[in-house]
Amino acid sequence: MKVIGVLQILLGVAGLIIGSFMVGDIGLAAMIGASSALLSGVGFLLPEKQSVNMSKKLKYSLVALSLIILLLFVVGTVMSDESSQPKSKDVFLASEQFDQLYVNAKPLEGYQVDFYGRVFQSPEKTDKFQSFQVYARNDDNKNTIVRLDDTTLDIQEGDILHIVGEVQELFQGKNAFGATLKIPVIRAKNVEKADYPTAFAPSIKTIEVKQMQNQNGYVMAISKVELAKQETRVHLKISNESADNIDFHTYSSVLIQEGKQYERTSNTYADYPEINSDNIRPGVTAEGIIVFPAINVNGENFKATFEGSSDNWEVRTEPFTFEIPLKYEVASSADDKEVAAETTKPEPVKPSTKKPVASEATSKPQPEPSLLPNSLFGGKIPGVASRIGDSTITLFDLNGEVLQEVDTGTGFAYEFNDVVYYTTSQLNINGNITEGEVTAVRFIDGHTVIGVKIGESTLQDVIDKFGEPDESGFSDLDGNYTISYSFGDYSLEFYGPNQDSPISDALYKKN
Repeated sequence: MKVIGVLQILLGVAGLIIGSFMVGDIGLAAMIGASSALLSGVGFLLPEKQSVNMSKKLKYSLVALSLIILLLFVVGTVMSDESSQPKSKDVFLASEQFDQLYVNAKPLEGYQVDFYGRVFQSPEKTDKFQSFQVYARNDDNKNTIVRLDDTTLDIQEGDILHIVGEVQELFQGKNAFGATLKIPVIRAKNVEKADYPTAFAPSIKTIEVKQMQNQNGYVMAISKVELAKQETRVHLKISNESADNIDFHTYSSVLIQEGKQYERTSNTYADYPEINSDNIRPGVTAEGIIVFPAINVNGENFKATFEGSSDNWEVRTEPFTFEIPLKYEVASSADDKEVAAETTKPEPVKPSTKKPVASEATSKPQPEPSLLPNSLFGGKIPGVASRIGDSTITLFDLNGEVLQEVDTGTGFAYEFNDVVYYTTSQLNINGNITEGEVTAVRFIDGHTVIGVKIGESTLQDVIDKFGEPDESGFSDLDGNYTISYSFGDYSLEFYGPNQDSPISDALYKKN
C-alpha cells in the first residue's frame, strides 16, 4: 500500500507541475486530476490504526501538504488563464507568421497585421461598419475578410488598400462548389488607398532617362524607367508636332538586354495610364506607362525600342531606340535631343503596262517599305481598334456596337460599321459562343485603309501609291481581279472587277 501511495504522490506532483504549463481548460483538468492523485496517495500512507486519532505531527504535515497543493493549483490556474488570453495588442505578425493566418488563425488572434490587399468583392455595409474581401499581398490564395468601422470611406472592387488591423477570428464557410473555406477576419484600425507599384511592385531602382527623339514632328520621350522585382515600367510620352495623325504601335515595344528580348506585357490590376495608340492628332500629347517583364537589375545597359507611323504614307518613321544607362552612363550626343529624320519623298514606281491574263499570279518585288507602316508586319492595321490575334473578349469593348453577326462555319464574323472581323469563336453544346481570336479583317465600302478608300480608289491607284504588288491576277473563284502585298506572316489584298475599277473590298489576313 505504501508503494502505491508513494507512486500516486509522485504522479500528483508531476501532474501539478505539467498542468501549470498547459493552456486553458486542458491545464485546469490536468491539475484537478493531479490533486486527486496526491490526496489518494496521502490516504494510502496513513496507518490504519491512526486514521482517527492522528498525531499532531502528522496532522501538521497533512495541512502543509494541502496548502502546497492548493498553492500549486492556484498558480497553475492563473498561468493557464493567462496563456489562454490573446497575445499582446502591440505585436505585429512577421512575414512568415502572416502566412500562417491562412493555415490556422486561432493562435494568432489579437495580433496586429500590416499589409496591402486587392479588393475583389464590393463591400457590404451596415449603419455601423462595412466589410469586404481582399486578396492579401495580391495573392489569390490569401482570401481575407476585413471589417472597417467606417462607412464613409468609398471602397470599390479593384481598389488596392493599405490595411492595419487586428486578427479577430477564423471564418468558416462553403463556396458555390461546396468546398470548405477558412478565411481570417481582420478588424481594420486604419485603411488607406494605395497604388499597385507601392503595394505589390515597388521599384528596386529608378533610372532618370530624360531622352527625346524627333522624327518629322513625331516626338517620343522617355522620362524614367522603374525596375521592380515583378516588372519593368517605362514612362513614355508621345507628342504629335506634325501636320498628320500618327499611330503608336504598342504591341511592337521591346526591351533588349544581354542578347535577350523582352516583349511588352499587360498588367490588368495595376490600372496604369495607357497611350491611345491610334489616331494621335496634331498638337496632341499622350503619356503612359509601358510594362515589360522584369529584367536583370544587376546586368548591362539595355535598349528600349518603340515603333510608330504617320497617316502620311510618304513619311517614313524609323523605330525609336533608346539606350538606358543601367550599369554605366550613356555617352551624350546631340541625337539624344533630336533625331533629324528628314525623309525624301520617294519616286513613285511606274505601273506595269502589261495586262494580266486570267489566273495569272506574277511574283513582284516588295514595295518601298517607307510607304507602308511597320505595323502591317505585326497583325495591326493603323486606325483599326483590334489586331489579328486579339481575343474576342476585347473585340466588343474596343469596336462598339455589332451591326451584324454571321456564323461562317469556321467561326463567327462580326461587322462593326465598315469593318468585319473574322474569328474562331463558335457555339458550344450549351448554345453559348466560346471565346476565340481574330483571324482576319475585311474592309468594305466606305472604309479608308492606309489611305485607300474602299469604293472610290481603284486598284491602279493602289499600285501607283505603293508600287507593284507581290501577286496580282484574276481569281478562278469569283473572277475578281486581286492585288496582294506581303508583310512577313501577313498579307493585305485588294479586290475589284478589274485593275481600273473601284475597289470592292480589302482583306488583311495571316498567311
